Amino acid sequence: MRLRTCVILSTTLVALPTPASAVDFDALGQASFTKDALFTLDFEGTLPTGLDPQPSQPLQGKQAARIAAGKVVALPAMTLSGQHALAATAFARGGPANGYLVVRYAAASKLPDVIVPLFPSGRVTSDGWYELRSSGFSVDASTIDSAFVYIQNLAVDPVDIDAVEVVDAGTYQEPIACAPPTDAVCGAARVCAAGICREGAAAVPPLPSTDAERAKVGALFTNQLDLFFGGLKTRQLYLPKALAETGKMAAQKEAWAYWQQLLRAMHALHDGHTFGYIGYSPHHTTAACFVEGDGDLTHGVAPKDPTYPDILVSHALSDAGLLPGDRIVSVNGMHPVAFVRSLVGLYSGGFLGCDDDSHSYAAQSLASAIPTYASTVTVVSCPGGVCEAPKTIPASALKAVPGGSINCDHRIGFHFATDNPDPATHMLPSFVLHGKLAATLDPEALFGAAFDSFYPEGTSNPFLPLVDMAKSEALGVVIDHRPGGGGYGNYASLVTEPFRLKTALSVSVAPQAYRYDPAFDQAKGKAIFDAFKDTEGFIVGSATPKPGLKGAVLIANGESAGDFFPFGMKGPKNIRLFGRRTQGAFSTAYYLAFGPMLWGFGSGDTFRADGSSMIGTGELPDEDLLPKQSDVVKGVDTVYERALDWLRTCSDCAGEVP
Repeated sequence: MRLRTCVILSTTLVALPTPASAVDFDALGQASFTKDALFTLDFEGTLPTGLDPQPSQPLQGKQAARIAAGKVVALPAMTLSGQHALAATAFARGGPANGYLVVRYAAASKLPDVIVPLFPSGRVTSDGWYELRSSGFSVDASTIDSAFVYIQNLAVDPVDIDAVEVVDAGTYQEPIACAPPTDAVCGAARVCAAGICREGAAAVPPLPSTDAERAKVGALFTNQLDLFFGGLKTRQLYLPKALAETGKMAAQKEAWAYWQQLLRAMHALHDGHTFGYIGYSPHHTTAACFVEGDGDLTHGVAPKDPTYPDILVSHALSDAGLLPGDRIVSVNGMHPVAFVRSLVGLYSGGFLGCDDDSHSYAAQSLASAIPTYASTVTVVSCPGGVCEAPKTIPASALKAVPGGSINCDHRIGFHFATDNPDPATHMLPSFVLHGKLAATLDPEALFGAAFDSFYPEGTSNPFLPLVDMAKSEALGVVIDHRPGGGGYGNYASLVTEPFRLKTALSVSVAPQAYRYDPAFDQAKGKAIFDAFKDTEGFIVGSATPKPGLKGAVLIANGESAGDFFPFGMKGPKNIRLFGRRTQGAFSTAYYLAFGPMLWGFGSGDTFRADGSSMIGTGELPDEDLLPKQSDVVKGVDTVYERALDWLRTCSDCAGEVP
């Protein structure tokens, strides 16, 4: 028999009080829906697409539903009228599983779609069912196109779901327009998201119910950061600031303000691995992407900032309202990089590299930051290379598209002889592109490669064909890793093999190697390298690199393995790095989750052969280059053209020999 229970699991951070309107259980353990629920789904009879029947111990009736491993299922849309504060409930068994309430607005409303997370409430049953529940989110049915719940199975095994309902929480609030990113008109309990005041509590877990619980949860995060975060430099510069933020959690009385302190702490860590998906995450981006650049055509009307590089449009969809080469002068009256940096405690995600002088991560983040957090954007448009006067427009005037519609990759373009990606979207048709370069001669044997990260899916190795091409066909290769995505270091090592002799360059260790030693110095870092270089070292190259092979590496945003790869290539005369410094995230990462709320941070440090610490300093290019506006408006890729020229003209570039 199923027992009705209300408990807090040892792994559960917080629990919602059970509201009067909630799925209930009778003396025999059978669940029943709320009498006046707006929507219910009991999975009897024919099931929605993507679900299989599960007759074993359903919460009610004869069957529950089963979701296959790794799948996402959207449940049927609900029929609504009037105004409601929608609160969704679903029960799951197995997992982990996440639930979301999706509200899609009608185009005429001009409101952005919203995804409201369901969090574990702490209510469980004796046979393994646990409740996922959202807080109330205000919806006027006349403004929406659809509303539905979807369930995400994050496990490698099936997950069962049952007893899904949506009720009116009785806390409807009229929508109020606001000026992002923050506006006092929203008050303490609401947050300005994409120009509308939204319930802050609907985007985060519930507030721990007592002062003691709030302090306990804050202490949990403080201890996690203190034990596991960072390397020598980042712990010294940034950890105290983050711990000061988690220390303020206990004093907060609103759910949004409480969890915002955790987001502030994540951002205060100033680490390329660090993020916090807390709050209203940006689900749309601009239809254009942005890069660090040199606005050489427009410095007369918009002088260069003394601290930050200019920001240019790299590529755009046809209806973006922006063209390649257009310059973003300011956002909300600030330099675009300064604007992104001002979003500490607001931006759901990450945008800061470990190296304070690395700005490409912020430039990349503009595409998602502008639709959600910006009020105004000042643009200098340059149609056909003829630049106009700066104009300030509402951020809402820029077309927003669903995330994933365009790949913001720091590239101006691609340069293969055939089969280049779409110049508007930059979506790669395969994980690694490789082939002969355009406008080169067969005797030159110049080839190219492009990939976004070192994190491929599946079991096959997509980098092997690239390595084989370099070994068997090429005399020179342009390797374009300007997106700088991280992943597995063994793939980064593999790509270096044709170009240089085998050597151990560094050793990475966890914080425990130095956390308890205030006297840790470079000599101790060298001792770590010497002790572990052969077994744990970052080993690059091969015993038989290809004679005469040259490599030109294009970099911009590198993080983690995207840092290690250019570090692993740099040094030999036959290899040269072009572009911008990387983020300096020379560590691994530590990821945590509570339902749909995710956060993570860099953990560890890396030591060179001389014992020096690497965390916090990005890998520098041999030639620090910015795309020139005068080139971009003509479709010319400044950085690529210089790399190609070097491959063709370098005279002192003999590689290493055994």
